[in-house]
Amino acid sequence: KGQGRVFYIAGSGTPTVESVVIQDGNAAALGGGPDGQDGGGNVYIAGASAVFSNTEMVGGGAYYGGSVFLLDSSAQIITSTLRANKATTGGGIFALRSAAIISDSVFDGNGATGDGGGIFLSRSPARIEASTFKKNEAKTAGGAIFLDSSSAVIVGNRFTENKAESAAGVYLDVSPALVEFNIFQANKAQNAGGLMASRSPALINGNRFFLNEGLNGGGVYVEFSDARVTNNLLISNTATSAGSGLFVLASDLTFYHNTLVYNSG
Repeated sequence: KGQGRVFYIAGSGTPTVESVVIQDGNAAALGGGPDGQDGGGNVYIAGASAVFSNTEMVGGGAYYGGSVFLLDSSAQIITSTLRANKATTGGGIFALRSAAIISDSVFDGNGATGDGGGIFLSRSPARIEASTFKKNEAKTAGGAIFLDSSSAVIVGNRFTENKAESAAGVYLDVSPALVEFNIFQANKAQNAGGLMASRSPALINGNRFFLNEGLNGGGVYVEFSDARVTNNLLISNTATSAGSGLFVLASDLTFYHNTLVYNSG
């Protein structure tokens, strides 16, 4: 416990790790992350296309990626649970330049003192699908997921009871992402209870936003973005200042075929 990383995988291989519990790893003083900071408390993958299936990753700690750090990797994390991992950035996973696939997994109670309570993607065209994010928290932005300059696909996920200063569910920063067919429910933030797009030409399509809360933008918050918001349901979201369903600031927004009812504030 706390004696270093549990897995370190590098090179061009495609190892498979299945049906194991990976617990209480810590990357203190091991480096491997941006600016020499520590990365990957439980798992560190550089280059390899590893597959983690039906694994439980618990209680990891690092500066970047409390449980998992991905570098130039097309790793797959499927049917797995990441729980109670902590980091400064990317409480569950931090991915840099990685086309990872994260599917059918659960992110529960992970935390970041900075951004990305569940996942932080930097310059990563990753795919996050059919997963559940609940009770993750970021002190600054992206309670469940934070995208930095990432053309990621976020599809078919459920975001419930996540928290952050900005964007309790998903925060898009300079990211031409596709966010589609997700459910955002009962998330709470200062700005953007559900989702925030900042400087992001994103497509936000076919999502359902219910019972999210924020000071501004209870459901969705869009700023400085040429974004498209289409075919969404925004129902019973709350803002104590402005934009209970949708808040728009200095954006060339395309907004059509959306339903907004029972939003208040």
